[in-house]
Amino acid sequence: MARLRGIYRRKGSGKYWLRYADAHGQIIRESSGTSDYKAALKELAKRRGDVAKGKEVERRKAHKVFLKDVMPNYLRFVQNQRAYKNKEYIGRELLEKFGNIPLQRFNVAMLESYQQELLGKGKGSATVNRKMAMLKHLVRKANDWKMVDDGTLRTVRKVKQLKEPPGRLRYLTGKDVQRLLAECKPHIRPIVIVALNTGMRRGEILNLKWDDVDLRNGLLLVKDTKNGESRAVPINDAVRGVLAGIVRWLDSQYVFCNQKGQPLREIKHTFNSACRKAGIRDFRFHDLRHSAASFMAMGGVSLLAIGTILGHKTASMTKRYSHLSPDHLQGAVAVIDQAINQTSGLLAQFSDTVEENSHPADSSAGVTARN
Repeated sequence: MARLRGIYRRKGSGKYWLRYADAHGQIIRESSGTSDYKAALKELAKRRGDVAKGKEVERRKAHKVFLKDVMPNYLRFVQNQRAYKNKEYIGRELLEKFGNIPLQRFNVAMLESYQQELLGKGKGSATVNRKMAMLKHLVRKANDWKMVDDGTLRTVRKVKQLKEPPGRLRYLTGKDVQRLLAECKPHIRPIVIVALNTGMRRGEILNLKWDDVDLRNGLLLVKDTKNGESRAVPINDAVRGVLAGIVRWLDSQYVFCNQKGQPLREIKHTFNSACRKAGIRDFRFHDLRHSAASFMAMGGVSLLAIGTILGHKTASMTKRYSHLSPDHLQGAVAVIDQAINQTSGLLAQFSDTVEENSHPADSSAGVTARN
């Protein structure tokens, strides 16, 4: 028997689910409450009949909607997002913790206890906040899909984010860079050089394609960015030399490949090994991005230019490097001093002119003028 559109089964669920539009055009997904197809078909017909009459549809047993019922739909909804793999990982943790709990039984105490549990396991505030942010977003989408009521959404939103420590700022010195490059294996040395000289993220570098390389104009086009906006990154002679020396694989469009011509995807272990051999502790690949920004700041490059090259969406993200450019800031306030001195000179000249005009040399001329 052909299945009618609007009736389906979810993986792991023995009951049929209904999908239809309410009187406002919003899509509603809810359990039919039965594993019998004909009974589910009647329930769907009844729901659609109520909508056609303009009746407000009451959700069936919203309190029986479990987290495990919503998670598959949610992961399909976010599957095209950049952070999908991370959300998929968090989703497994949430299912393990809350999978068999109805969403309407969620309360502030339960979720705050979960926050403290994660902190007790050594998780950082930022990590805990990312997990809670996903849970809140999942409940919001469940509310949009008419699977939970507004009260559940309001309850979950009451859970406050934890205060996060200031962003990490770790960067290398010139000597550190020399030691690190000396210890890098040949296949990751070009990647490290590009990161140090452009401030590009690891994913941006590993996803770089030859079509995005413009050596003639000295630019790299970064399409797959964290904030979703493409940007053109200028390159210097060091990066130009590295890219010009890479042998291109005929059957690969990616710049950085392994010995089999496949795009590199994992360099963490090799990079950490190079840092360890170079005597550089507590340093991650992302810190190369901080190092690039720091070198530019200490060289007097404006914070606006640094933010543009790195692809920062807000000026506050670039301000963390302001203390590294004292000469640049001194030059900024020196302009004020120059302006004041120039103004003082003009005022002095104007004062002398007024004084000369107010004391004429010939007093008789003044009498004649008054006469």
